[in-house]
Amino acid sequence: MTLIKRNTLTGFILAAAMVMSLNACGNKDSYEIAEYGTETADTSKEAGGPENEAVVEGTLDGRLGGSEFTFQKDITVRGVNVSFDINYKVYNEIDRIPIYSVRSVTEDDIQEEEIVNNIFGDSAEKLDEEGRELSVENGDSLRIIESGMNAYASFLNRNYSMGYKCAAWVEEEDFFIHTYEGSYRDVPYQMMIIYDREYEGIYYNLYPKNPGDVIGNDTCDHFAVNWGDGNMVLYDENAALGAVTPIGINVNEALAGVENLTQSSSEELEDMVHEIMTEKFECTVYDGMISSAKEAGMEIIFYPGDSLHDPKLSGAVRNGYIVSNMTLAGLLVYRKGMYERFIGNPEAMVDDEGVFGIGLSKNYEFIDQVSPDSEILDFNSAMASLEKAVQDNIDSIMGTNTRKDLTIDYAELIYYPQPSPDTEGEYALVPAWESDIIDGNGTVGIIYINAMDGSFLAFDEFNF
Repeated sequence: MTLIKRNTLTGFILAAAMVMSLNACGNKDSYEIAEYGTETADTSKEAGGPENEAVVEGTLDGRLGGSEFTFQKDITVRGVNVSFDINYKVYNEIDRIPIYSVRSVTEDDIQEEEIVNNIFGDSAEKLDEEGRELSVENGDSLRIIESGMNAYASFLNRNYSMGYKCAAWVEEEDFFIHTYEGSYRDVPYQMMIIYDREYEGIYYNLYPKNPGDVIGNDTCDHFAVNWGDGNMVLYDENAALGAVTPIGINVNEALAGVENLTQSSSEELEDMVHEIMTEKFECTVYDGMISSAKEAGMEIIFYPGDSLHDPKLSGAVRNGYIVSNMTLAGLLVYRKGMYERFIGNPEAMVDDEGVFGIGLSKNYEFIDQVSPDSEILDFNSAMASLEKAVQDNIDSIMGTNTRKDLTIDYAELIYYPQPSPDTEGEYALVPAWESDIIDGNGTVGIIYINAMDGSFLAFDEFNF
């Protein structure tokens, strides 16, 4: 098992915690809002309301009114104290924000046979024999096994079995799991395709059976990610019992002086993404992914299992990079069921030979680009709209929560699927702000507002 840091919750390949979701309309009654604290902002524009004029003037920082923002304000709504403590920084050089028309994917969109044949060719083998079980003891891919185990936990709310094992071929009412084996990059690989009928999501997972085959070193039977802080936690698996023992290692120190890190162009990854996702829209792979990967520390570490007990990670090899977010026109994309399904780590892995591992989800088919650009509110106006949305929907946000203190400390500009008023299953991907709402026990939920006019879109409640 590999520990993957939790990044922003939205995106085509993002996975999230197994929690329940609720799109609530909220309470629209008017009432008094008492301010019990102070409000500060470091932006150059005064905070306005939702009626403020939207801005379209080139780059994202120009539209928002700056590149770094702070919004701090304390209010009391119906006896609930709400503290806004948001810091936001513009990282991507976005010069346009198109609006897209999309539809939900169906089983017809899976293209299972075509994709499997494109990757494995004549070597493709269905692992559909009755009773076929994937396990570490049988030499199956640990990442593929984890995907299957997570699918069982997500769909059935239970573990498949003790230990690192899962069924290779499953047909259930709400989902299916299909596993294939074949040769990719001239080494044995496995591919698992999962379809979620409830939330209409397709999951593609492709990994080598033995990671060391990728680098021609069969002693390296694991791989993980160095996120750059040097304090990555690796895990030692006991396949028979499914026990994990964390081993804290400073990876940067352990691998100092190793020069065998390789680097691939992002074109190969984009080709793979297009082949699996869609060819009908432009897909931007994490801006500057390759050029900035070393600075970001998103390196792939191949290592022998027994090296975990060695503070120098003897035998470990750095080879390639991981991408954990994919964007559409520079923004991450919300996907249906993102809080209910944790199928696998969001990732695409590349080295000098191209793509060597993927965990992608597909939730939309793109119909058209409705508009080449859109107008969005400046940051302060957007935060005023967020405040109003919290006020108007406080009952839905609180639900059965008895705590009286909430904090909103996060805001991110994303694409959100706004349902079509005319056609079921069709959406407009519109720019939106998402914000976590937390209390003393963790995340209560996430609220979404339209970035163009400040209107409330949805509240996804977390039920643990």
